[in-house]
Amino acid sequence: MAVADTGPPKKRVRLSTRSKALTGTSRTVEKKALTMTDDVGEAIAKHTIGEDAGYDRIQEAFTTDAAAKDAPSPDRLKGYVLGLIKNASRLDKSCSGLVHSVLASDWVGRDDSYVALYTSLLNSLVSAQGRYVGAILAMLVEKFSSVPRSSRRLPNHPIVGRPQIYARSHNAVNSVLQLVPSAGSTLLSSLSSEFPHSSSSRRAHTDFVENLVILTGYAPGLKAEVVALIMERLVKIDVQVQVDMEGLEEAEVEAGLAREAPAAPWNRDAGDETAADGDSESDADSVMSTESLGEEGRRVKELDENLAKMDAIMDILFRFYSPAFSKSSGTKQQQYHFDLLVNQFASIILPTYRSRHSQFLIFHFAQTSEYLADTFAGVCHHLTLDHTQPALLRQSSAAYLASFVARGAHVSTEVVRNVVQIIGVELDRLRENDESSVRRRVYPKRHRTFHAMVQALLYIFCFRWRDLTDDPAGDWDEQTPFIDDQEFQWEPSLKETLSRAIYSKLNPLKVCSPSVVNEFARVACHLRFMYIYPLLESNRRLQLSEFAMSMPLHSSPPSADTGGASFNAPGESPSPYHLDDYFPFDPYHLPISKRWLKGDYVEWQGLPTLGDGPARENEDTDSDEAE
Repeated sequence: MAVADTGPPKKRVRLSTRSKALTGTSRTVEKKALTMTDDVGEAIAKHTIGEDAGYDRIQEAFTTDAAAKDAPSPDRLKGYVLGLIKNASRLDKSCSGLVHSVLASDWVGRDDSYVALYTSLLNSLVSAQGRYVGAILAMLVEKFSSVPRSSRRLPNHPIVGRPQIYARSHNAVNSVLQLVPSAGSTLLSSLSSEFPHSSSSRRAHTDFVENLVILTGYAPGLKAEVVALIMERLVKIDVQVQVDMEGLEEAEVEAGLAREAPAAPWNRDAGDETAADGDSESDADSVMSTESLGEEGRRVKELDENLAKMDAIMDILFRFYSPAFSKSSGTKQQQYHFDLLVNQFASIILPTYRSRHSQFLIFHFAQTSEYLADTFAGVCHHLTLDHTQPALLRQSSAAYLASFVARGAHVSTEVVRNVVQIIGVELDRLRENDESSVRRRVYPKRHRTFHAMVQALLYIFCFRWRDLTDDPAGDWDEQTPFIDDQEFQWEPSLKETLSRAIYSKLNPLKVCSPSVVNEFARVACHLRFMYIYPLLESNRRLQLSEFAMSMPLHSSPPSADTGGASFNAPGESPSPYHLDDYFPFDPYHLPISKRWLKGDYVEWQGLPTLGDGPARENEDTDSDEAE
């Protein structure tokens, strides 16, 4: 019988001593991991019948400090995590203590393999046990601003910088949202509760806001709510800035505005060790003890800190919105983001009394096109005349309308004229309606919208009178010769409309802010547009029997038998009955973010031959008397 030729004998592959050792170690680790996986299942089973020794041992492994001598090894922890993944469906309410211990453990500072396992565990939990979605998202969101230094420098692990921590946290959040799309509302709740307190450091605020901006990239359905949350907290800081400024010397306020905050961590060199580790001295500085400072020193320091937070967050938001308003951006994208800004303006900024900085986002981006500028002016005009809105909000809307049109350098002549024309039509309508109710006395509260619209028109005229002439492009400044008999041709019906309003029974110059009225009187006289000094003098002598001013504008009018009070004695400061002289788009001085507003302002320009000749002297004399 023939024997088949099987060829040359095969050589047996021999493993080197090192290969044998590695293979053996790998098998040992795998065997231990499988053993610990089984241990987790057994521990959970016994825990349900009251035998907690194994359950407690696992829980202790996650609660023991990584720097402690008896800290569990990374391999042991990985084995437990694998076991928890395998038994995720059994981690019900009775195991909540263990689950919360796992969530509170250090994981973002460990190696990539552990982070991947831990993220898988989170995914398994949200899929099998919906009760833990809120706790998981709250834990992840907390990482957006507060990661202890010790959690980023674990023993026997490389240092993990903040950017990597944030990337790992975002990856986990995104995974949860992909598995549980309905978790969006829960995430928003966590974002709100974990948002840094107003007393937290600038670093905590900027890191958190930057992370919220990143989140909108992979959760676009939450963008509107997320940016609204940022704006709400920004406005609170803005209000606090106003409180901090009260009572401080002007020089101290200006010094605070002039001081530049340190560069935001996102803008530092990625290779910088400080940037990677994220442990600059800014956090320590922000919470430095103020015990050695006096009361005024503490107030100045708080003002500096709040201005720095405000400046940094505004800069982040300018960067966030800017791409949507670039020339390369589509119309749909631009309109979506502009609608976000308009909604935030109407619901958050406008109802806030005397907001100082937050509104400059819409001021800037509304000027990126004539259409958007006209749209924003239309929004303000609509809110001013919307009688379903509170009276003070309508008055504030008129101030925003006036300030935007007056101060917006990119607001075209056409938009200025359109707004002035619309205001003029509304003034005639309001005047006709309101004058019929006037008998002997004028109650300003009843005619608040009319007076606010008059003040808006006076303010616009002071800044944009050039756009209302027949030569809006003319080089009219303080160096331009002004011929004695020179007359401008004004927008049709402008002078007539203003005259009817100013000389009406409603007497708006008695109610409008004295600073606005006096400036208008000076400009209008100099340009030979209107001479109102005799009326100002008459108002100064106006007796209480002729003008009912016994109650402030925000109070109810007095009854018919209640005596009035004089509006303003000569030489006194403006009374509480005057309209506020708040114009929200006065110059912006935050040192870092002001770069976005370069070229956006109409600065005050001198009048032709202002200060020359007897005419000006006559104006100054009349103005002084009127005051």
